[in-house]
Amino acid sequence: MLEIVYQFTIFLISFIFLSKFSQMVIENSMKLARMTKLSELVIGFILLSVATSVPEFAISLSAILSNNVSISIGNLLGSNIANLGLVLGILAITRPMIVRGASFEKLLTILFLSSLIPLLLLGLSKASVVVGVLLILVFVFFSLYSVKEKITLKLVEKEPNNLLQTLKEFRFYKSLFLVFIGMGFVFLSSKFLVNSGSNIAKFLRIKESLIGATIIALGTSLPELSIALTSVKEGRSKMALGNVIGSCLTNLTFIMGIVLISSPFTIDMSIFSTLLSFVIATTIITWYLFTTGKKLDRKEGILLLFIYITFLIVSFGAYSAILGSFLKMV
Repeated sequence: MLEIVYQFTIFLISFIFLSKFSQMVIENSMKLARMTKLSELVIGFILLSVATSVPEFAISLSAILSNNVSISIGNLLGSNIANLGLVLGILAITRPMIVRGASFEKLLTILFLSSLIPLLLLGLSKASVVVGVLLILVFVFFSLYSVKEKITLKLVEKEPNNLLQTLKEFRFYKSLFLVFIGMGFVFLSSKFLVNSGSNIAKFLRIKESLIGATIIALGTSLPELSIALTSVKEGRSKMALGNVIGSCLTNLTFIMGIVLISSPFTIDMSIFSTLLSFVIATTIITWYLFTTGKKLDRKEGILLLFIYITFLIVSFGAYSAILGSFLKMV
């Protein structure tokens, strides 16, 4: 009994640290993008998408090193469901988004095409190194596409003319230092999070992928939620949407590809069929809502939030009896 309490405590502390330092990495990555004017070169879209996926990458790497691949894949798929269902749902409910323009249309194209990736994974009985390499190539393709089509999040802000060059250099190196420090703590906390999550799953006799797809995925999606809320509040709806879509794409291609390449064995994707089905459904529904109305208001937000809650109910439904037994023990 004391052991499970200890594991829950480690899990909670790691969860808080992961969320806190992930936010530090993202905020300082955005500052670097502004100061170096990377976003003017259209790299801002890619940079921010990768930065907000740092928690998922850290979890995946820690899971692979701990031989807990199920937690890694569960987290990646669960994070995408949380990004589209929970994050966009909350955004639409609190502050409806109306986004139009050529860049927005291209973002929707990326969103639709990204739904084909989980469909491919669902159709495969086994996922190997070859599939991992293919996914990374897809990430490279979409990155080049975003550059070619000039999909930018317009992060750059003009500096005051009287700002001293030394101050600018100090801010640059300070942000760069904080990015590295933050990433160090993100990877450290992810290691404890994966290990404690795996132990909790074994104690409760539930799949490790379930822990990764729900509780851990919620934690790794908090940075996206924070950035998206801030962006919408500042009137940057396209940036909020681009961040979410870019993060989802990065999870499904770049990070998933690394997981498959690094895995010591071929992965049976059929055990993730429920997760993959929810990723496909959530992606297609989000794309449909935007293409029909060019906006997400409270009604659409409630629908997306309902899909996420349904996902949680379906995920935990099969283990309700086990959880009930555990609560009686307590």
